[in-house]
Amino acid sequence: MSTDGCFMTAGFQYTIETCDDAWEHPANAVHGYWQPSRDTSSQANLSPLDAGYRTTGSWPSPVPSSSTYSQAADKTNMSAEESKAERKARRRARQRESARASYRRKKEQLEALEVAAKEREEREAKARSMEMEERHKAAEQSLREIIRSQFEEISQLREANAKLVKSNRQLSEENSRLREDFDFQHFTRFSE
Repeated sequence: MSTDGCFMTAGFQYTIETCDDAWEHPANAVHGYWQPSRDTSSQANLSPLDAGYRTTGSWPSPVPSSSTYSQAADKTNMSAEESKAERKARRRARQRESARASYRRKKEQLEALEVAAKEREEREAKARSMEMEERHKAAEQSLREIIRSQFEEISQLREANAKLVKSNRQLSEENSRLREDFDFQHFTRFSE
């Protein structure tokens, strides 16, 4: 509650109060009450119609009129409506900001997932490439070993063939010599 002012009459004062939470209780926004006055000055001897307004020094009627209540209530209701509209606007602004923040978070998460997926694909592609390269190197090494082995085998076959050719030549020469000896002996025997 906040005290807006009080009217003085002879021996009594009328106090007007306004609810601090008038926006929540518009019907109880403004009310007043009479109570014995503590003022023992000369104003206590004045009639109610000539009583003074303590705070402003003006001289209205001692009891607030219905228009005073209506104006105060309208002002309070207007303030309540403005406060309600402001709260609604702030709530909508918070909701929009929350939605934008949620969208940004989801967008960042999606971008992070896309980056992670791209990096994973690149790693997998690199791993497949390295695996294929290793297989190619292994196959190439195996082929080289086979070719080397075949060359060695061919070399051995050539050496064996050369030995056979040499041995065959020696046998042919020996055969020719034996044939000549045989012919010579046969000719000598017939000559005798």
